[in-house]
Amino acid sequence: MFKVVPLSIGAALLAATGFGAQTLTAATVYVGSCGPAKATSYNTIQQAVNASPAGSTVFVCPGTYPEQVTITRNLNLIGVQSGTADSAVITSPAGGVVPNTADLYDPPNYPVAAQVLVQHAQSVNIANIAVDGSNNLITGCAPDLRGIYYQNASGTLAAVATRNQTLATGLTGCQSGEGIFVQSGYGSTGDRKSVV
Repeated sequence: MFKVVPLSIGAALLAATGFGAQTLTAATVYVGSCGPAKATSYNTIQQAVNASPAGSTVFVCPGTYPEQVTITRNLNLIGVQSGTADSAVITSPAGGVVPNTADLYDPPNYPVAAQVLVQHAQSVNIANIAVDGSNNLITGCAPDLRGIYYQNASGTLAAVATRNQTLATGLTGCQSGEGIFVQSGYGSTGDRKSVV
């Protein structure tokens, strides 16, 4: 099940905290330097995701994060406000986005470069995060650029923004570039998908 729900920052943080409290091994970690003095902090979102057990909450401090993020376990990824700054933005890495999965249906094994890839997890909740595809450096019709891609996964999105998931000038006929793409049935005989 996948749903997009509008939540205030406070409600999103309460939901994230409540989810984390249900799992004994869950952790609360920060990306950046806005966390409490004794909080576990990481420099990149991917480092925090990799180090966090299922059910954890990863709070992302305001800033720009040039990376592609892959999430394969249940967790909450929440952008937080710190002082007057309130924007956590995932942007294209310096070398551009690269294929990190494949779409098995349109056409089979078509390469996909997702800026945030959520795979095979049942509850990945993302809130207060922007994903910007500017400077993606894709020079052809492939790979297909996607801002947030739930592939055989589910969760919620609240107060997220995706922008600039477009290809270079002259590639407008490629039919590539989706802000949010949700696909289930991945790896099975069914093809159920939707583009938001």
